[in-house]
Amino acid sequence: MSGVLGILGDGLAIVGVFLASTVVFDVAHATLHVCLRSRAAPLRALGHLHGWHHRFADCDLQIHEEWTRQNLSWHVIPEYLTHVSFSALLLLVLPTRWVVGALVIQTLVFVLILRARGMDINHRSITHLRAYPPSYFCLPQYHALHHAWVDAHYSSWIKTLDHALGTGAQLAGRSVAWAGTAGEKDDAFANALADELARAGARPLGAAHDDHEGLRDLDILVVGDDADEAIEHFARETVARRLPPEVWAMAPRAATTLRYWRDPRVLYRHLDVPPDARRDSAAARSAARRTLSGVRRGFNWVPAAGWARGLLHYLRVRWL
Repeated sequence: MSGVLGILGDGLAIVGVFLASTVVFDVAHATLHVCLRSRAAPLRALGHLHGWHHRFADCDLQIHEEWTRQNLSWHVIPEYLTHVSFSALLLLVLPTRWVVGALVIQTLVFVLILRARGMDINHRSITHLRAYPPSYFCLPQYHALHHAWVDAHYSSWIKTLDHALGTGAQLAGRSVAWAGTAGEKDDAFANALADELARAGARPLGAAHDDHEGLRDLDILVVGDDADEAIEHFARETVARRLPPEVWAMAPRAATTLRYWRDPRVLYRHLDVPPDARRDSAAARSAARRTLSGVRRGFNWVPAAGWARGLLHYLRVRWL
């Protein structure tokens, strides 16, 4: 039994080293995007080398094979070198077998990407992107959003960096409307959330209308209680869009969350809003700030009422 536990422990440690190396690359990746906006010409030039990757897989989620060589040279190979360099440094503090195991995984992934000429599972032409299901791992649908919005979704394998930096969602420039009880004028939280969204660069549009064209162009629908019909109507009207729209549900019924939690048509976020925030302006402002903080970090369950209450509510709705 001890031998089995030892093998299991070594396996988990190897995976841990591998995932840690991916987070180090994510830091370098985000830094390159910062360099693109630098006033210093050398830093901009460094950032532009990574720009070949975004020419290869563009903001319309299309692959341009004419940039394959540049993508391999300035993205795939540097990514691999970052992984193995970090892992090699860990030989100073970790058992050799853990590091070597991680290096084997990194090299295998690298070879598979080279064989695919950069068109791995995360980099393929997409005409219609499905919503990513809630997960701590960066699924292909999640990574594709980084190519659509290059200043968000930096994480490659696990969402640690996006959670830390608040780069797990795009808000600037996106249109937001309210439906159901969320659109009531006396809803203090809805009003506070609209103010926070405007400060974040989003475009709050007030109450949603049932006209088809308006819904088809809408990015985010915020709904209140018993809003299944509004969510379903929104999902039907936006099903042909290239990028999935988002639904933010304020204090929804448990059945609503269970129904839409993994719906590929919409990116669903459960806003766990405390009841007093719907009436009290001070509580509403605090809850709205916590909500935007959670959304920015890419959470699908957003604990606007605080982490302790949010965790208990999550366990009750999802598993009990």
